Amino acid sequence: MVLDPMITNWTLVPRGNKDAMWGLLSTTFVLPKGTTDKIKYYAMKMLGESFRRWKSHLNTKYIQKGRTPFSEFGDITPAQWEEFVRQKTTKEL
Repeated sequence: MVLDPMITNWTLVPRGNKDAMWGLLSTTFVLPKGTTDKIKYYAMKMLGESFRRWKSHLNTKYIQKGRTPFSEFGDITPAQWEEFVRQKTTKEL
């Protein structure tokens, strides 16, 4: 699952996407009884950090080098990429 890089912040990722990620994690691993809430909290925190690192990776490896990520991240559409590039290259006043 590749998230939309145009999402500016992890808190803005739709709940359905986060629930789908948690569903994949929780069916992949056997969780000890009584730990689900703590593990889910930590997993969501780690997913948020991974999202930020991924967007930073897109910026440094692709935008700053004038490349596109379509061969590595085929789920990103050209429209999403154009908006992401605009977000990263537009100077805010």
